[in-house]
Amino acid sequence: VMDGATFLDEVEGGVKRFISTALSTYVITHRLSMLEFLAAPLTGIQLASDIILNDAKVLGIAETSERKLCLCVARDRVSANSVAVCEMRRKGYTLAWDSHCFAHTLMKPGEVIETTEADIMFTLLKAVCSQSHAARHLFSEVMGKSFDGGASTRWYYESEHKIEYFGNKWEPFVEFVKRLSKLKTQAGTPVCPASVSKMEELMADD
Repeated sequence: VMDGATFLDEVEGGVKRFISTALSTYVITHRLSMLEFLAAPLTGIQLASDIILNDAKVLGIAETSERKLCLCVARDRVSANSVAVCEMRRKGYTLAWDSHCFAHTLMKPGEVIETTEADIMFTLLKAVCSQSHAARHLFSEVMGKSFDGGASTRWYYESEHKIEYFGNKWEPFVEFVKRLSKLKTQAGTPVCPASVSKMEELMADD
């Protein structure tokens, strides 16, 4: 499994899943084998080179003929990763199935499940917290963490927060909405009255 990220910095990472035949125990091993923080992104050729060197170091796969032992490569579809896989195949990884972002595909069903009320509530919550500093402060106080509206580039990220806010932390969230309805701006007016009213209606709907 290989991937990169630019959320805070350029990062190159690799995870190996392999079966050890030592002492005929056939132990399945899952190991983080590579984590590099980089000043600039790698090209596909550079990434392939790093993976091949890492395989030699961690798995002892040094000969081209031994690279046929690799049966699967998991990665997302960034162009550099596609180039890396092609280069790896050229260097002996001829039997590796390129699964692309199949792991992401397995996550997608959660996004098509209809949760109408939760979707509406989360939209209202994002609106209130984006418009009011007082609401964000109250959310942090009651929920024990800052409000996170999700990221458009991360699949299922928003759904994870819906599960947390409306599931694992439902009781604190109920308390948050109760206190939110009484919250005032510095001018003494209610905070986002229309959105808060709709949130209360959803809470009261059986």
